[in-house]
Amino acid sequence: MKNRFLLLFVLPLFHTAQATVCSWSGPAMGNWSEPANWSCGLVPGANDTVQLTGHSVMLNDSVAIQALILAQNCTIAGTGTLVILGKMEAKNGGNHTFLTQIMVQGQLETNMATLNFNARPFVLSGTAHFTKGIFWMKDGGVFDIASTGVATFQDQTNFYSFTSYFGFVVRGTMIKTGASNMDFESLYLFKKANIHIQSGYLVNYYAQSPVNCVIDSSTVNIAAGAFLRVERSLDISNSTLTGAGKIWIGIGNLRFLHPNNILAEVEQRGGGCSGVNGVDTLANYTLLGGMISNGLQIGGQLNWVKGNTGNLLVEGFTTISDTTITSVNQKNIAGTLSVQGGGKYTGNDQVSGTIRIPAGAVFSLDANPAANVKADFQIFGTLQKLNTGSAAIGFVVNNGRIEGTGTLEGMFFGPGTVAPGLASAAGTLTMSGPNLFLQADSKVEIQVASTGAVDLLNLTGACKLAGILTLLESGNALAGDYVVVQATGGLTGSFAAANLPPGWELVQNPLNITLRKLPTPPNAQFTVQTPSPCAGAQVQFVDASTGDALSYAWDFPGGSPATSTEQNPLVTYAQAGQFTATLTLSNALGTSTFSQEFTVYSTDYTVQQTDISLIVNAIDATFQWLDCSDFSPVQGATEAVFTPVSSGSYAVQVTQNGCADISDCYTWVQTGTETFSAVQPHIQVSPNPGTGLVQLRWSSAADAPDAVSVFDLRGTLLVRRAGLQWEQQVAALDLRYLGAGAYFLVLERAGRWAGGVWVLVE
Repeated sequence: MKNRFLLLFVLPLFHTAQATVCSWSGPAMGNWSEPANWSCGLVPGANDTVQLTGHSVMLNDSVAIQALILAQNCTIAGTGTLVILGKMEAKNGGNHTFLTQIMVQGQLETNMATLNFNARPFVLSGTAHFTKGIFWMKDGGVFDIASTGVATFQDQTNFYSFTSYFGFVVRGTMIKTGASNMDFESLYLFKKANIHIQSGYLVNYYAQSPVNCVIDSSTVNIAAGAFLRVERSLDISNSTLTGAGKIWIGIGNLRFLHPNNILAEVEQRGGGCSGVNGVDTLANYTLLGGMISNGLQIGGQLNWVKGNTGNLLVEGFTTISDTTITSVNQKNIAGTLSVQGGGKYTGNDQVSGTIRIPAGAVFSLDANPAANVKADFQIFGTLQKLNTGSAAIGFVVNNGRIEGTGTLEGMFFGPGTVAPGLASAAGTLTMSGPNLFLQADSKVEIQVASTGAVDLLNLTGACKLAGILTLLESGNALAGDYVVVQATGGLTGSFAAANLPPGWELVQNPLNITLRKLPTPPNAQFTVQTPSPCAGAQVQFVDASTGDALSYAWDFPGGSPATSTEQNPLVTYAQAGQFTATLTLSNALGTSTFSQEFTVYSTDYTVQQTDISLIVNAIDATFQWLDCSDFSPVQGATEAVFTPVSSGSYAVQVTQNGCADISDCYTWVQTGTETFSAVQPHIQVSPNPGTGLVQLRWSSAADAPDAVSVFDLRGTLLVRRAGLQWEQQVAALDLRYLGAGAYFLVLERAGRWAGGVWVLVE
């Protein structure tokens, strides 16, 4: 009896620790909390798996289960909350309706299934993978991906609600994969979400005013070939949209409610595009119709086709192509087009209104054929006219700059700068108008090149001069007259000042302004570009003269060529020595001569060969001994005396006065120390030992030696005496000045050893 009681007590504990599969066995819309309605005979709990196959149940409590497996068509109704801790599956299609709140904390997977969320939220805080399928959000029902949720949608997925609330909400991470689309006939909200559109489209077809689809405080990445597509309206706030894909807006509106960073390409077919705070940034924006309102910044390329505008701020390099910008009644810009970073207009249509070029910005007109640009330009930066076509504009230059070529039709006034041509090339800028007025703080900038190319400001009408004219001379322009300003209607007034280089003057005529480069007499000067030339090398002479239309005559005694008419000649001097070069200049105003002495250097040295060393004699020189087998440097051999360690052929490179020369090669044979110890029988010395006054006797029948070298015990050469005089094969030698010690005498004949003998001086 005692054992039976224990068994009954343990069984319930054992059951609660094991996972149980519970299938519905109760009636339609039966009570979830009734144990009799389940095949397992108990209400499923946190470790249990629930299987519903075409069933409908009523849940009015808050229940947590491990897993939910759905098949066929199932319904879960009631006022309760179902929490799925582990897995939820609806893999085999089916149409499943949730009238109670569902919370999935684990893994959710569906395939070809239809999920209906009626009046209550379906919250995913775990992970999910949806393959195709349909989502219905009815009567306030919401499919909500929580901040910790990660949902992947593969291939075609359809969302429906047809009501003005957010039926699809993403607060976590959503990934779109597969070739097909996610289609929304509902409104969606991305709030602090992380969206990845890897392929296909994410498309919204529905919006009911005043509610739009919303991307708020989120990051959206759109891969190449993928789209975030909104057929109606979209609000973006505090978000970043990146990627090589595209944001596509249909007939609805695109609104930027708070600062955003839009790095993906944007294309809008209609409706309006507006920014509330004026600090939104778009990388590349294409408008195929509709209107852009205030407060929008475009940081890349703007392509505008058949649109109109209010105030627009455009940043970056901007292209506005083939565009008529219109308001309701007139062809104009309704407000101000402000080109913040710079841009270009390449279109062929009419543009009017006001275009503002801020300081630091460069805006270019490059229409082809010529655009009918009638806009008023407020120029604080630079307006460039890039081609020879004509553009009709009215403009105000406010400390800005107009430069370029071609024709501008309109009025110029204001404290700014007009510079015909471009920095890279001279050119003519024509300004057309009946009356052109320069202000006291206006500036005209002209450049003249050494080639004779000159800028020209061509005014078709009358002009009243004022302000400052500045000349920029590139190189040394030729003397002569250069017309830089001309007016067909005449010139009145005058420039208050002219900033001209030395040697220039301004000449004002009734119809033009001429800048005259005055000729200057010659003043000969030159430099020797090679400061320490070496014999046999070329010497560069560089002209440093002044004057106009100069003729050059050079004389180079001892050089080749000996004369030259070049401006900067090269001359070779074969021998070292002191030389004088003379330059004679001439032009129509006279002659000038200038001479300069200079030194051509060479090396001065001799090489002496002994049987144990090679010795080079040179003053103020550096040395490098070379192995003549390949003329490679001998490591460490940089002194005047070189004692080879092996037999071979050697030369020395001597650098002196900046010039270098290589000696002849000398053959040297290593004799070894045994030569010093081997006394030759045909050489006799007496007295030995002695006081150092010795006689050498040559007892061989061969020719007597012609030189003798004296070495100490270390093998150091102490003295060498050539031209020995032999009388009856005897020669005298005085070694007394060397002091007491042992010495080795080497007799030489024709540069070779003839023998050796030791001598001891007491």
